[in-house]
Amino acid sequence: MIREEWAVRPQRESFAKRFPYLAKWLWGNRARRCHWCNIPLTRKTRTFYHLLEKARGGNDLPENIVLACRPCNSSRSNRIRYGYPSRP
Repeated sequence: MIREEWAVRPQRESFAKRFPYLAKWLWGNRARRCHWCNIPLTRKTRTFYHLLEKARGGNDLPENIVLACRPCNSSRSNRIRYGYPSRP
Protein backbone atom coordinates (compact mmCIF):
# COMPACT_ATOMS: atom_id res chain seq x y z
CA MET A 1 0.00 0.00 0.00
CA ILE A 2 1.30 3.47 -0.91
CA ARG A 3 1.44 6.08 1.80
CA GLU A 4 -0.59 9.17 1.03
CA GLU A 5 2.34 11.62 1.13
CA TRP A 6 4.27 9.44 -1.34
CA ALA A 7 1.44 9.26 -3.86
CA VAL A 8 2.04 12.69 -5.40
CA ARG A 9 5.59 13.70 -6.15
CA PRO A 10 6.17 17.46 -6.16
CA GLN A 11 7.26 18.75 -9.55
CA ARG A 12 10.77 20.15 -9.71
CA GLU A 13 11.09 23.80 -10.64
CA SER A 14 12.69 24.39 -14.03
CA PHE A 15 16.28 25.55 -14.38
CA ALA A 16 15.15 28.80 -16.04
CA LYS A 17 12.87 29.60 -13.08
CA ARG A 18 15.50 28.76 -10.47
CA PHE A 19 18.27 30.74 -12.20
CA PRO A 20 16.60 33.34 -14.46
CA TYR A 21 19.71 35.50 -14.96
CA LEU A 22 21.91 32.53 -15.81
CA ALA A 23 19.27 31.14 -18.20
CA LYS A 24 19.01 34.52 -19.93
CA TRP A 25 22.81 34.77 -20.20
CA LEU A 26 23.12 31.24 -21.62
CA TRP A 27 20.35 31.89 -24.15
CA GLY A 28 21.95 35.15 -25.26
CA ASN A 29 25.57 33.98 -25.40
CA ARG A 30 25.22 30.53 -26.94
CA ALA A 31 24.46 29.72 -30.57
CA ARG A 32 20.77 28.93 -29.84
CA ARG A 33 21.29 25.50 -31.37
CA CYS A 34 21.20 22.04 -29.84
CA HIS A 35 24.63 21.07 -28.52
CA TRP A 36 24.37 17.58 -30.09
CA CYS A 37 22.17 17.65 -33.20
CA ASN A 38 22.72 21.35 -34.05
CA ILE A 39 19.07 22.12 -34.85
CA PRO A 40 17.87 25.69 -34.18
CA LEU A 41 16.13 26.13 -30.83
CA THR A 42 13.33 28.40 -29.68
CA ARG A 43 12.41 29.33 -26.13
CA LYS A 44 9.74 26.60 -26.21
CA THR A 45 11.96 23.83 -27.57
CA ARG A 46 15.12 24.53 -25.57
CA THR A 47 16.22 22.69 -22.49
CA PHE A 48 19.25 23.32 -20.32
CA TYR A 49 21.45 20.28 -19.97
CA HIS A 50 24.18 19.62 -17.39
CA LEU A 51 27.20 18.00 -19.04
CA LEU A 52 28.16 16.47 -15.72
CA GLU A 53 24.89 15.64 -14.01
CA LYS A 54 24.23 17.05 -10.58
CA ALA A 55 23.71 13.49 -9.35
CA ARG A 56 27.32 12.77 -10.32
CA GLY A 57 28.72 15.87 -8.68
CA GLY A 58 28.07 18.49 -11.38
CA ASN A 59 27.15 22.08 -10.65
CA ASP A 60 25.13 24.97 -12.09
CA LEU A 61 28.09 26.91 -13.49
CA PRO A 62 27.85 28.07 -17.13
CA GLU A 63 30.76 25.81 -18.16
CA ASN A 64 28.71 22.77 -17.18
CA ILE A 65 25.44 23.76 -18.92
CA VAL A 66 24.59 23.57 -22.61
CA LEU A 67 21.43 24.13 -24.62
CA ALA A 68 19.79 20.98 -25.97
CA CYS A 69 16.56 20.03 -27.74
CA ARG A 70 14.08 17.88 -25.84
CA PRO A 71 14.74 14.63 -27.81
CA CYS A 72 18.51 14.86 -27.25
CA ASN A 73 18.10 15.80 -23.60
CA SER A 74 15.66 13.00 -22.83
CA SER A 75 17.56 10.34 -24.81
CA ARG A 76 20.78 11.20 -22.98
CA SER A 77 19.21 10.40 -19.60
CA ASN A 78 21.96 10.13 -16.98
CA ARG A 79 24.63 8.38 -19.05
CA ILE A 80 28.14 9.72 -18.74
CA ARG A 81 29.04 11.94 -21.65
CA TYR A 82 31.75 9.64 -23.00
CA GLY A 83 29.09 7.09 -23.96
CA TYR A 84 27.00 9.60 -25.88
CA PRO A 85 27.84 10.96 -29.33
CA SER A 86 29.20 14.49 -29.32
CA ARG A 87 28.26 17.20 -31.76
CA PRO A 88 29.70 16.68 -35.28
